[in-house]
Amino acid sequence: MAYSVPAVETAIRLLTFLKDNDHGQKSLAEACDALGIPRSSGFNVMKTLERHGLVKFDGVSKRYSLGWALVELGTKASAQITHVEVIRPYLRELGRDTGLTCVTAQRVGDRLIMVDKVESSNDIRVTATIGHSYPLAGALGKSLIAYLDEGEIRAHVSRIGLPAFTRTSITDVESLLGELAEVRQVGYAKSIEEYIQGVNVAASPVFDASGEVLVIVGAMGLSSYLPAERIGDFGLKVLNTARQATMALGGRWRGPQD
Repeated sequence: MAYSVPAVETAIRLLTFLKDNDHGQKSLAEACDALGIPRSSGFNVMKTLERHGLVKFDGVSKRYSLGWALVELGTKASAQITHVEVIRPYLRELGRDTGLTCVTAQRVGDRLIMVDKVESSNDIRVTATIGHSYPLAGALGKSLIAYLDEGEIRAHVSRIGLPAFTRTSITDVESLLGELAEVRQVGYAKSIEEYIQGVNVAASPVFDASGEVLVIVGAMGLSSYLPAERIGDFGLKVLNTARQATMALGGRWRGPQD
């Protein structure tokens, strides 16, 4: 049974209405008429919100806007909810949609750390261990370094090199730069057995508010479950997950807009 308190429902609807960028400051009449709320009820709720600093009333224009108390609440909420927790529902949905092992990875120095995962339901599957570190290689690595300046990319390669993990690993910087340009164009990276033989991966970056790569989300599977000829389809699913996660975190999406 879903519990509901009418006055609270009204308060939430009014706050959500004022939050919408298309609305901005609105009079009580405008808000109530748009939401189908009786003006008497709307008045009582709005004045209660105003008393607690959740909305602000301009006595000159007779309009309401969101109050400063919401800034404090939002700051506290941001401190208590990590980006991994925000991304997790989208990662789970990606796992259900693809049937693959899906991961969230974050850069620490010149390595990637697995910070979250959803295991595949297949009997034979690729596994990932939370807390383990991996080189910036394959689709996960390419998704991250694609959004660095070329100078930073060349410096990274000069520092770490381009090891041949498998026969399909990228081992020269010009080939890498070409692939990174494609990553930026399509919004996701693909790896056909570049890091582990028999394992294919599709990955896409999640961006923070400044447009920097925050984490990478990826889907990985044995080549029989994630064949090379279908990796583009899976890449688009991962891209959509990364875009949704970026929006949920208030990030600035730098991938394809359509």
